Amino acid sequence: MEKRVAFCVLKALVAAYIVTGLLLLILAFALYKLGLSENVVELGVVFIYLLSSAIGGFFIGKCMEVKRLLWGVLLGLFYAVLLLVLSLIVRGNAQGIIQSGLLNTLICLGGGAIGAFLS
Repeated sequence: MEKRVAFCVLKALVAAYIVTGLLLLILAFALYKLGLSENVVELGVVFIYLLSSAIGGFFIGKCMEVKRLLWGVLLGLFYAVLLLVLSLIVRGNAQGIIQSGLLNTLICLGGGAIGAFLS
């Protein structure tokens, strides 16, 4: 049972991060070609986090048979924590990460719950 749960979580996280990577590449290309404003890019990143965590929540909701909503929220939390860790590694300091990290975590929790609910 534990192996199945770990496999489901890993599969959902990988799906979410693949979607994140692809959408961030598209956003970067749009930024380069269209010269998007900072506000549009920030809104795009928030949307990407929401959509990616919702897709991960959908995958975990399909994989788990019981308490799908809880698993979706947990997946959103795992996704957000990994984002925070990667942000700390890339930036090298915690300046600005805590404030934006809290909002991003709430967005990811909501996205995971939405995806699991729709599964």
